[in-house]
Amino acid sequence: MKTFFKIFSIFCLLGCFQFSADAQTVKKKLTADLHAGLNFAEMDVNNGQNEDNKLKLGAVVGVNINYKIYGNIQLQTGFYVSKKGLKQEAHSETTTALKDVYILDTVRTTVANYIQIPLAIGYEVYLTRNFAFNVNMGLYGAYGFKGTYENKYSKATIPYGGNIIYEPLQVGSGETFDLNKWKRLDYGLIGSIGFIYDIYTINLNYERGLNNITRESWSTLKNRNISILLGLRF
Repeated sequence: MKTFFKIFSIFCLLGCFQFSADAQTVKKKLTADLHAGLNFAEMDVNNGQNEDNKLKLGAVVGVNINYKIYGNIQLQTGFYVSKKGLKQEAHSETTTALKDVYILDTVRTTVANYIQIPLAIGYEVYLTRNFAFNVNMGLYGAYGFKGTYENKYSKATIPYGGNIIYEPLQVGSGETFDLNKWKRLDYGLIGSIGFIYDIYTINLNYERGLNNITRESWSTLKNRNISILLGLRF
């Protein structure tokens, strides 16, 4: 994540330079970008204790609406359907005073599908007649409309001086947004850098959730996501 912010900062500085009269020409005041891509979702769990987290891959599709409010400064919003979630793989071993060893392997997989609306302000500049760069920062709001979860627990015991004893695999599953699991509403910060060549676009987005979406009082979960989007501009 630190690397992303460094790259983001560099491109912000580049976007502030004046390249040429042609580069500074404001194109259309109103544009739309049709996007499709891939999410690399994670979560902040219990205030940053994320050692068991893995990347959760998911698809994202949607459209951006860009409106030039002054020169190259633009207001950006849109509508997206985004698949995020949580994946954890944890392994623990506990040794008792009698030197018995208890082993627990846990795999938690949660799928969360959101309808998401960003609202950002940005800067877009054409470096050549057909090639442009933009940077946008703002907020997003999201509503979780569908999802499922599955938790698997593998337990084993190694008695002191004995052979390993496996217990039956335990599996629990259900709906992500039921009354005892996750909250449907989410919101947070969003930032993006993008490039346009003719009608083709590529964007790198970063989202940082601010809302604790779990209903469990002993834990905190906040969405965190990087997405890569390819698109067409209209």
